[in-house]
Amino acid sequence: MALDHKNIVTYLGRADDKEHMYLVMKLYQCSLQDLLSSDRVLLEWEVAHLVEQILEATTYMHGLGVIHRLLLKKYPQALIE
Repeated sequence: MALDHKNIVTYLGRADDKEHMYLVMKLYQCSLQDLLSSDRVLLEWEVAHLVEQILEATTYMHGLGVIHRLLLKKYPQALIE
């Protein structure tokens, strides 16, 4: 299954050796983690835009039956209603 969404990192392939599997993905200049771990204070509209992008990507993945493992691990309460 290929994920084709503007807010999801592009998967290019994989490589294996005897002990590991390596995922090959498109390289981007800045990640969400870089942005959130910087000392820069985000403006309210920037946070709203980031949340909107995350929700769009998550909705897209859920529509394909994919649940991201980090959402399950870090935010299990967000998936319980």
